[in-house]
Amino acid sequence: MSQARLLFVHDHRFHSDGMCMHFTSGSFPASNWPRYLEHFDQVTVLARDGGTASDDRLACSDHAGVDFVLIEAPGPIERLGLRRGKAHCALRDQIAEADAVIARLPSDLGLKAAALAHEAGKPLLIEAVGCAYDSYANHGSLQARLYAPLAFLRMRAALARAPFALYVTNGWLQHRYPPGTQAATAGVSDVVIAPPSDAIRHLRVARLEELARGRPPVLGTVGSLRTAAKGFHVMFEALA
Repeated sequence: MSQARLLFVHDHRFHSDGMCMHFTSGSFPASNWPRYLEHFDQVTVLARDGGTASDDRLACSDHAGVDFVLIEAPGPIERLGLRRGKAHCALRDQIAEADAVIARLPSDLGLKAAALAHEAGKPLLIEAVGCAYDSYANHGSLQARLYAPLAFLRMRAALARAPFALYVTNGWLQHRYPPGTQAATAGVSDVVIAPPSDAIRHLRVARLEELARGRPPVLGTVGSLRTAAKGFHVMFEALA
């Protein structure tokens, strides 16, 4: 019996150590993949090559049944669909071998995968995990701001013709990037929060008591510092 194979596509940068080990800055640890392996025997992750893993704070992404195809980020010409480059060829070959495709948007590789899966007649699910316009408009670079309106239209078009769509909001993304009239959709959270242990609960109570006695609070974040989209500059201005 042949194994069911899923192709998962996103712009995330995975790092490798040169010995078939793959690492992530946090978005895709090994614990992320069982949700897909419940329905497929093999998952191939096609994403960006982040280079050598040089930070020991990275999380391991390797999992049994999961393999990685890491490619260079497409350049501006290929991103706009004006030329077929390495990303197009890699996606075309992987989609031909896959039984189904998941494209996580917003992402340039995800948009290209959605279009090629549609052409190949492969089952396609789009995971809408953010707003393309907001991501690019608040990226921090002029090039990204100029690309934001086009990214918005491309993501709308991809969702409009996807047969399956998963949104991480109850209604906001669905309104901004509406699915097709025949699409099967669901709204779920992509956040997994493990229930705290008794020890952690006791530590939280102790911390709250310290704050009530006047200890200055310590602020933390798990947001990426790679772009300005997370709005840290706004937070610092507000705190000031």
